[in-house]
Parts: sequence; C-alpha cells; structure tokens
Amino acid sequence: MNNIQTFANYIADLAKEKKYDNVIVSFKNNHSDFSSQVISSNSIIIKSVIDSYRHLGRFEEAYKFLEEFNIGIETDQNNYILNSFGWLLYNELDEAIKKEAADQVQLVSTRLLEFLNVIDKSTSFYDMLIQRIIGKALGVRRFNLEGSLELLLNILKEIKFKTEVRIQQLIKNDTFIIGGISNVFGKSGKPERGFTFLEFLGLSIDDASLSEEILNAFGWLTYYQLKRDFKNVDEEVPEEELDTMFIDFDVREQPQVNQVDDKEKTNNNLLKLLPRLNKESKYSPFSKLFNLYIKIQKSAASVNWQRILEFLNVLDYNELSIDCPTVTFIRKGREKVAELASDKENWLSTYANALFRTNDYETCLVISQTALETLEKFHYNNDIWFARRIALCKIKIGDKTEAIQELEKIVIKKKEWFIEKELAELYFDDGKIDLANKYALEAALNFGDKEKKDGLYLLLGKIYKNKKSA
Repeated sequence: MNNIQTFANYIADLAKEKKYDNVIVSFKNNHSDFSSQVISSNSIIIKSVIDSYRHLGRFEEAYKFLEEFNIGIETDQNNYILNSFGWLLYNELDEAIKKEAADQVQLVSTRLLEFLNVIDKSTSFYDMLIQRIIGKALGVRRFNLEGSLELLLNILKEIKFKTEVRIQQLIKNDTFIIGGISNVFGKSGKPERGFTFLEFLGLSIDDASLSEEILNAFGWLTYYQLKRDFKNVDEEVPEEELDTMFIDFDVREQPQVNQVDDKEKTNNNLLKLLPRLNKESKYSPFSKLFNLYIKIQKSAASVNWQRILEFLNVLDYNELSIDCPTVTFIRKGREKVAELASDKENWLSTYANALFRTNDYETCLVISQTALETLEKFHYNNDIWFARRIALCKIKIGDKTEAIQELEKIVIKKKEWFIEKELAELYFDDGKIDLANKYALEAALNFGDKEKKDGLYLLLGKIYKNKKSA
C-alpha cells in the first residue's frame, strides 16, 4: 500500500470487525512500505495494533512494537494511544492475577504506575480506565494481601487522590471500589486507615442515605477492628459444652461497669450500624459482626449485661436469619466440623441470659418460652438453657412448685449435675430431705468438674446434718 491513510483505515476496519490476527498479519506485511517515522506518527495504526495485541493476549509483542517504532508513553502522546496502552496493561494485570503470577503482577504494576503518572487526570477522558485499574488491583488481594494494599496506595498516590477533588468524587461514586479498598485495609490489620479513607470521602455512619454497599464497608471494617483487638475470640468456633461453661449457670449477680473506655466509639457505632445492615445478604457483615460482638461482650472479665441488652434491643429478632452455618475449626489440636446456631437463636439465648442477669425475670420468662415455641433447631444445649431459665424465673417470682416441675422435666430429658443440685436445694428448702438427698447424691456422682461442685458438697453436708438431727 502506498497511501498511509488508506492503510490506517484498512487496519482500523479489521480491528472494528475483531479480526485481530488479520490486523497483526496485515501490519507486518505492509509496514515496510512506510518509514518508521510515518508509522509512529499515525495514531490510528498504533491504536489498532495495540488493541489487537491486547485482545490476543500477546503483551510482550505489543511492548516490542512500541519500542521498535520508538512510540513513547509520555505526557504529550496522543490520548487515544495512551488509553489503548492503559487497557493493554489492564488486561495483562488481569491475566497475571488469574495465574497468581506474583512476579508478573509486580512488573505490570510498575508499568501501570508509570502510566498513571503520565496521563492527564484533570479531565474525564481516562475515568473509566482509572476505575477499572483500581478495581483490578483489588484482585491481587486473593493471593497477596500486602501486595494489593501497596499497589492500591501507590495508585491512589499517582492519581493524586488526596488533592484532586474530581478524582475523589470519581471514587466516591464507585461503591465497588470503596468496599474493596476498605476490605483490603481491614484484612491487612489496618481498619483505622479504612475508616480514615471513608471519612476523607465525606462518608459517615450518621448519614441516613448511605447505600447498602457503603454500610457493608463500615461493617466489615468494624468486624476486622474487633477481630484484631480481640484475637482470642472467634465467632466461628461453637460454644463449649455445658459443663465447661460455668458462667452460664452461675446465677450470682455480677458487678456492672459503667466506665467510658477507648472502645466506646465502636460500641456507639455498632448501635447505629447493625440495624441498617442487610440481615440475609452473603456480602453483608451482619452475621459475623453480630456474633463476634456478642462473644466479645460475654468473654469480658466483668460482663456488662446492660450494654448487651442495649445492643440487642436495637435489633428485631424476627428479622434475623434462621440459617445455621457449618464451620471447620481446630479444638485441642484436632480439626472438627460443627453447625453453628442461627442469628435468631443466638439473639434469643443471649437476650434471655441478659434479662435474667439484670433481674428482669418476667420478660426473661416470656422470651425463654418464645424461644422454645418458635425455634426449630437448638445448638449448644440451648433448649436446656431456655427451659432452665423458665424454672429459675418462676423461682424468682415466687412460683416454686412450677419451678420444681420444670426442672424435673429437664432432668428426665438431660441429666445435668447443676440442675440436679438446684432441685436438691429447692426440696431442701421445702423440708423434703429425702428428695433433696436423692438429687444431691445424683449430682455428686454425675459428670462435672469437681472444683465447681463446692456448693453441692456444702449442700450435702447440710442434708446429712439435718438427717442426723431428725
């Protein structure tokens, strides 16, 4: 071909028809008809060739083409050529991520940062490309979390995120990018930087118009913050068996702590955030955050049951999921698989416990009865706990006869030493020494940690003393 424009149009038409192999073959067969300077000054040919190499996944050949014809990726280069080069880098990064090729990711990342330094960020011409590059950089977290964080921070620096209001608005309008960057900060153990990022964009939990995606971003950051600050608490490990959970059946009142600590802001934010999170979506942090926070509060040296009530009262248990997830975990060096309680069961169980601890026995009675009537599945022996709390509440409100009947029903179903002890105490108080003796002996012989049976042994002593004096 003797006419460069005719050649350029021919190449462009082939590219539009997605005949990318034909573009490359035609260029290689005909470019010698023109000087390198003529080729390097024709944006139509350069763009078509770069685009074709990109679609064919022949990235190194594209770089060699640019080098051979001395086509610079520089500030004064044609915008359409720069844009095509940017999409070439995007596709190469995508391929490297799919292969989890760390070295290739590093190489492409260097080229990407150099490219972003060159392009004009003050106009909207490259907006889509910038958004897609950031979105793709998030994919690196699948196999290199720290590498993904470093790349994202460098990209934000190159696009002048801190100073370019237009760029800030571009990112603020992309909830996928916001959620992704927040997620990387959180998973990297730097949730506070994620909160700073959201704050810098002018996003606040107090904003009633936040989208579900942004609420999720706040939620996941809070979750990762709690996971970092309470490493010994894992919401995906089932509760221990009853006899190792002495705190749950120790009905002695515990002192309440009314002090403001460093975590007050997190607590207040949770009260605002939890009710607004989607309760069913697999992308929502609700279930993990809800269960983790409950475990953290219950594991405190001095449990603040009023705070737990305040937390649970912002939620409607009827809206909570009844799904029971299955998890794999390590306990005592062995891998185990277990089914966890649903969010609804955990809410009812914790709420009933908190009501009892705060002496609201009538409401505790109603909630425990509701749980037994509405829940189809029980975990961690919660059916026993609900039934036992019903009995204990009846004792507190003066209905001892019905309480004894409730506890006897539980013992028939599941013989737990502490319930037998409670029956023995009730019968002893009623002067029915033989029945008290029967249940106290059964409790003493039943499975359970001996160091937790001091009160039982004391009761047996009282019974024998009474029998001896009789």
